[in-house]
Amino acid sequence: MSSSPSSAVFIFAYSLFSVELIICVAVLAITFLNLAVIVPTKLLHLNLKSILITQTVTTMIFVGDRSIMLVRKLIFSNNLFAPADMTLQAIMTFISIYKNVLGHVLFVERFFATVRTKSYQNISKLYLFIAWFSITIIALIGYYNRRKYCNQLENAGLENYTIAQRYEVAENVKTSQQLLPTFFGIFLSNLSLSMNYVIMWYKLLKEDYQISICFAILICVNSIICGVIELTIITHHPLLKRRFLRLLKIMANFRRNRIDTVPPIAVELNGIGCKKNENETTEHFKMLQQAWNK
Repeated sequence: MSSSPSSAVFIFAYSLFSVELIICVAVLAITFLNLAVIVPTKLLHLNLKSILITQTVTTMIFVGDRSIMLVRKLIFSNNLFAPADMTLQAIMTFISIYKNVLGHVLFVERFFATVRTKSYQNISKLYLFIAWFSITIIALIGYYNRRKYCNQLENAGLENYTIAQRYEVAENVKTSQQLLPTFFGIFLSNLSLSMNYVIMWYKLLKEDYQISICFAILICVNSIICGVIELTIITHHPLLKRRFLRLLKIMANFRRNRIDTVPPIAVELNGIGCKKNENETTEHFKMLQQAWNK
């Protein structure tokens, strides 16, 4: 016979759902900032950039879907512990599985970037594979990249690589280190999802309100992990971090109605000056791009 939750349980559940909604909104804001930083950049390989953007959009859908559930539960529902809409539940289930699979794809992308150093920078297609030995792969990638980089420095064998290939090796070492928090976060996200499935499969909780509260706690933890993953992607990459801080500064100045000090702008006089400088800058970057692609 099912027991009714006490008033203390109702207060706790309402507080928990409210905090979870705030967390979801905060993570949603982080995903928008992340997209604003990653989408314009050309510093990342196209494959890695595509995976990170897809991961951010997936997180955006995940927390957005959960936010809709919470708003309906807190405002429009008379039963705080009633199951969410089946469509919203189906979307969350699919997105959760897809998000975790995408984390494995990120492992595999770094694996191919490591073993195909000499040709990977010319590959612009996204290959989707699932690696079930995630933690082992990233540990081997980091060790292999470090060994290769150190051997190149010791043996002075860099003349065997083009500029682009040497850049790719150095970038693999840095990227593997920068993505370590992301990989750890993906592992924790998989763990929280597995705990949810274990609880449902073995029916460890009997009452509806117990299942609802437990589910909310696990989803809240997963949302926090997703937010940390999105933040570490940009905070552990020096140039992306600089772009992110610049974006935050612009937003802060906009809120305070402050006018940033802008550098002097070249004024075109009689058709000279401004256009010439722009053409020289454009040609300079075209030359650098051609040099990297050789």
